[in-house]
Amino acid sequence: MKKEIPFVAYGNDELALKEDAGDFAKCRNCKKQHRIEFGTVDGKESKLLGFVSCGKEDYLATLNGKLL
Repeated sequence: MKKEIPFVAYGNDELALKEDAGDFAKCRNCKKQHRIEFGTVDGKESKLLGFVSCGKEDYLATLNGKLL
């Protein structure tokens, strides 16, 4: 069975309307606040993608420093 790859698309105008990300984001799964974990580029934290972990799953929470 082939696993489907998740897909999300946002335009630049859409991100301008979103709230700036802080340290925590509301989880889409359990609706509680979880700490945002950001990826790294060349060993430095990057605000491009931010995720929250809930149980064994990770969920996209921020894009380019904006809450989704």
